[in-house]
Amino acid sequence: MTTNETSLRQCIEELSAKNTDYKFPEQAINQAESLKSLSSDLYTDNIRFIYELIQNADDAQARNIYLTILEEKYFIIAHNGKAFDEKDLKGICGVNNGTKKKDLDKTGYKGLGFKAVFGKSDKVMIYSRGEYFRFDSFYQIKWNKEWGTDDQQTWEKENDRQFIYPWQINPVWTNENEIPSLIRIFLNRKKKQIHVAYVILLNNIGEINSAINQLKQQPDLFLFLRNISHITFLTESINDTISIDRDLSHGLKKVFVNKTIDSQWIIKRFELDIPDRILDKLSKDTKAPE
Repeated sequence: MTTNETSLRQCIEELSAKNTDYKFPEQAINQAESLKSLSSDLYTDNIRFIYELIQNADDAQARNIYLTILEEKYFIIAHNGKAFDEKDLKGICGVNNGTKKKDLDKTGYKGLGFKAVFGKSDKVMIYSRGEYFRFDSFYQIKWNKEWGTDDQQTWEKENDRQFIYPWQINPVWTNENEIPSLIRIFLNRKKKQIHVAYVILLNNIGEINSAINQLKQQPDLFLFLRNISHITFLTESINDTISIDRDLSHGLKKVFVNKTIDSQWIIKRFELDIPDRILDKLSKDTKAPE
């Protein structure tokens, strides 16, 4: 358990209170529907979806990352990078409020990448150095009687409309005994190697299994990760590891699959001078990164 448990829990509970505090129930529904559409539109390609989560670990300065599927329903991505702090929590619970926007050492910039998981799952648990929290569509918030009815069921009947709230931005503090035992066992076995883990209860396990197998067949996709050196795919029968050896003094990168060299690459870094007229156009392009 981390020494910052109290502050992390307090931050989670404060964010939950803020992100479920609506004057009218219709505001919550509209926010929830917007997030649902956003999550469904982001990274529908399954390989891209998994790669984005790997890139998040890379941006957290992870060196080692582990991918596994448990009981044919839980997809886990775990790494030994930076654990969550208050700023990270606020970023993951917001929209376009990520921590990467102006950090040149990080690849992502939109603050939207994590929201893609909600297009694949209705429940995501996060482990960070002995602490747990989750985003859970099944979690029931406390009904606000100032909305004009005593309970949700009465409101839905009177308004002929289902009430949903934006669970995708509502972090729920989670005690360890609320986590399925097989997940706790997996994380405890790798406690020394894992600082952060995303546990995603998948809606469609088959498509993620297929994407993982395709990723393993394309190790060169990981060449442009900045920090990760080892990507291990854990299964019941065999473990596959893709390793990236960076010899930047000689401008080389080598990719290994299960300790056997797969490819070698010459790396050259250089800066391009961008004409002022192009910079001016970019500054006016609302779709371009900052």
